[in-house]
This record gives sequence, structure tokens and C-alpha cells, in this order.
Amino acid sequence: MKEKNTCKIYKWILAASIILCCNKTILSQQLINVRIIYIDPAKKIIALTNYLDADSNLSDWRVSSNGIDTPLSKLVTILGNLNPCKNTQSLVLQGLTMDPNKGSLSLHLPNLPIDSQSLHDFVQWGDSSQAFEADAVMKKIWRQGRYITAKPPFSFKCTYGDHDDTCWQGIKAPVINLRFAYVSNINNSICIKNAGVSNVDLSYSALCINGNCYDTIKNMPMNLLKGNLNILKNDSVVIQFKNDSILYSGSAALFAFPKLYNDTSVLLDFVQWGDSMQPYSSLAGQKGIWDSLQTVDIAKNDSIVYTGNYTFAQSGASYWETRHLLGIYLDEFRQDYVTLYPNPTAQFLNINSTISSKIYYHIIDITGKVMGNGTIYNTQQLDISKYANGIYYIKLYKDAGNPGIIKFVKVN
Repeated sequence: MKEKNTCKIYKWILAASIILCCNKTILSQQLINVRIIYIDPAKKIIALTNYLDADSNLSDWRVSSNGIDTPLSKLVTILGNLNPCKNTQSLVLQGLTMDPNKGSLSLHLPNLPIDSQSLHDFVQWGDSSQAFEADAVMKKIWRQGRYITAKPPFSFKCTYGDHDDTCWQGIKAPVINLRFAYVSNINNSICIKNAGVSNVDLSYSALCINGNCYDTIKNMPMNLLKGNLNILKNDSVVIQFKNDSILYSGSAALFAFPKLYNDTSVLLDFVQWGDSMQPYSSLAGQKGIWDSLQTVDIAKNDSIVYTGNYTFAQSGASYWETRHLLGIYLDEFRQDYVTLYPNPTAQFLNINSTISSKIYYHIIDITGKVMGNGTIYNTQQLDISKYANGIYYIKLYKDAGNPGIIKFVKVN
């Protein structure tokens, strides 16, 4: 009898251990905050991002479209990996049937029934009362009766801790805000700036040079002259090509995801030089970021530089110009390192630098005439009382780097 009771106790302990182990697995999965970030019902494409600092195996996770359960492993992986899904990596999947007019999408943890317990993320569009809405409301990841009213495709615009319809938008602009800053014939390189509000891993984006497309930038033959492919916000990376040549004519196209080279929604930026009608110029025209007949001139020892404010509205050839750059890093000298005051000014122009080494300056008028030059260390006061009234520019250089340009006005 005592042996039977002991056996029962061992069975209970074993059962409790199994339950505890399973619960720990579930909890660990829940701590991995994988979110839905992009939905294109017409193309049957969804994108997920692993926001937290942990690698994850998403092979057994499930997604439900209007209540129909599909394992992620049954979809076609366009970008990224299901196992491991790296920290902050985007995962793009295709093949999920969705209704463009109204529907829902829910993400579910593995090893559990498709119900409220396994529900991890939720979004619905075109109508309320879709499948799992009540469960999402109960878990406080959606609001009762709310849905996305914009037309698809949709992108998630908030941080990973936010939820509900206000965090979703119909997109004309790209999912991530990466823009070309310059194209240099001097050392066969291109600069890509992260003008978004968060860090972006450029590794899994696609870059096309003269129509030659690389599905992932990290695997293309290139050298990194500045920065790395995980670009901090307001920073940039300079890529030097090994097998592709800038030369006198060509184009560059940047896509958020590979293998979707006919899709304007994932085209991030485009520029063409020396010749018109390069590959993807028509696609850029459809998106409204380029006129396929416009081009920018580039010479042997020159570069073309973007002069806009990195918004979607300021796109196209009119925001590009030819410059003879001294070095390779256009944004190595950022304007916020230096302040000019007063501006406008009648007599003295004070220059205050936060850079711990000397910088060089040239003052030019609107015709390009050099009015003065010199060096600055921390602070400098310039007497411009003899200058004619008007607009001037001060070009500031650090070592052999490219100039930062600041405008100031001379008045009486």
C-alpha cells in the first residue's frame, strides 16, 4: 500500500513538473514580442518583426486569417528566417489568403489551441467583430469595435508595446525610411541614410545597381567605408561596390524586401544619373518619387548629392545636384555640431563648434565666389561688415571629410 502511494506521489510530481515546464515554455514565448508590422492582402504578404533582444524559433507559431489557422512554416519565406528569427529582424511571408476589403489577422503562440490563451497579436480592417476580436479586447491588445479604415496595404507605425487601430496606417511611403544621401564616382560608393525614427537593419533590404539586384545587401560583394548595416536613426552607411561600377550613367534602387521588384509599396528610394529611363525608373515614377525622363549629371571625379529633407515629398531629380566632394563621408560633418549666431547679422558672425578638433571653413556667396576661409577651434568670430547684404553659405570641413553647409544672411 505504501509503495502504491509513493508511486502516485511520483506520478503527481512528474505531472506537475511537466505542467510547470510547459508553462515556462509558454511564458518564455510570450516574452518574445513578435509583432505583425505589414499586411498586403492582395499580394498575400505579411511581415513580422521580433522586437525584443532574443532569437526565436517561429516555425511552430500560427497565424489566423479570419479564423483560418495556418502555421508560419506553411507559408513561403521571402525575407528572413523562421529559425532563428534574429533580434529586430523582419520576417516576410507570402501565401496567406486574406480579404482586402475586410478581415482580421491574429498571431498565435505554438503548442496551444488557436484561442485567447495563444493569442499574441491582432489586427482587423474594414469591419469590426472579426474572428478573435473579443479575445484581443480581453487581452487589451485591441479596442472593442475598432478597425483600420485605410485602404491596404497597411503598416504598423508605433513601438512594439502599443496596440489597436491607431497604430496602423495605409501606406504610400515605405515601411522603413531609408534614403540615398549621395552617389560617388570618386570611390564607386553610395551612401544610404536612415531618416526614420528608429534603428534599421539594412542587411535584409535589397539594392539594385544599374538593374543588377542583390536580394540581401549583407550578401552582396562590397566594402563598408563608413558605419555598418544596422543603421542608427539619423545615421548612415557608405557602401563601396566591388563588382558594379557607378561610371557616367546608371541608377540605384532600394527595396525594403527582396524579390518584389515590381511593387511600389516596398520601393524605398531611387536615383538615376547620366542617362534617363534606367531600370526601375518607371516604378519610381508610379510611386511619385522620380520622373523617369529626369536624370542627374555626374562626372569622373564628382558625386551627386541629395539636398532635400529626407521626406517622401522631397524626392526626384530636382533634389539632387552634382558636387565635387573632398572625401567620402557626406554626413561625417553634421550641421548640429555647429551653431551660427546671430543670424541674420550686420557685422559679426559667431561660430560655435562642439567638435574637439579644428575644422576648416569657406564662406561663399550665392554665385559661388569664395569670400573668405580659415580654421575654427571651438569658437570663432568673423567680421562680415564689409559684405554686401544678401544670402551666404559657410562650408565647414573636418579633416578631409565632405562639407557641412549652413546658410546665413547679411543685413544692415
